[in-house]
Amino acid sequence: SVRRYDLARARLSKTAPPAAVIQDVYPIRALAAHPCGDFVFVGTAHPVIRLYDVNTQHCFSAFRQDHHHKGAINDLRCSSDGSIFASASTDGAVQIWDAVGNRLVNRIAFAHRGSACASVRFSRGYTYMLTSGMDNRIRLWDLRKGQEVMCMGSGPRRVEHCSADFMVDESYIAAVSTDPSVDREVQIFDAYTGNRLAKCAAHQDPIRGIDMSPVDLSFATASDDGRCRVYDISTPYIEGMNGQ
Repeated sequence: SVRRYDLARARLSKTAPPAAVIQDVYPIRALAAHPCGDFVFVGTAHPVIRLYDVNTQHCFSAFRQDHHHKGAINDLRCSSDGSIFASASTDGAVQIWDAVGNRLVNRIAFAHRGSACASVRFSRGYTYMLTSGMDNRIRLWDLRKGQEVMCMGSGPRRVEHCSADFMVDESYIAAVSTDPSVDREVQIFDAYTGNRLAKCAAHQDPIRGIDMSPVDLSFATASDDGRCRVYDISTPYIEGMNGQ
């Protein structure tokens, strides 16, 4: 299920009920709220992406069957102006959609050489797209050409989980992976060269999630050790580590 909460009411009561509950027959794996606040894109273990009206709970999907993924949805990301959204799937494809008409615009099949795609992120200007896959690699794409610009990462070609995102000024990329050699660390890459600049030891068990601050060089992590941590780093710290 997807549950929507009114944060103003939640501040007044720790037991405030959800403002709305959307029930689906498949396990929910990803969601992205439309910036207008009235709709939410939902990805499940089913290949079809749902678009729900949060007020009426009506469900919509792309009309053409050949536009849908062939596997479960791992990640969804909507642009800040609500014009497009991207999806990453276990079928190995990353797809770009028209969020207004709910139709497919572009598909990058085998984005990670046949491995499942784990995450997808847009750059601020929507010129570039960042994906991570179960091949333990991070790939930067030029959306104007639909071509790969660079590939980052090393180690085993098969992992259980991988995720990456642009940091606030988009000069750096932060990534986590269940690769045993780095699964307790956050890796920092140079977004222009693809070189790994630093590793930040963060947890005692594998890291499963990471999210960037929109205002400074900090990020939050979630781990199998049952902890969430927030790290505030700086450019001199990253450059001073020199890949260590």
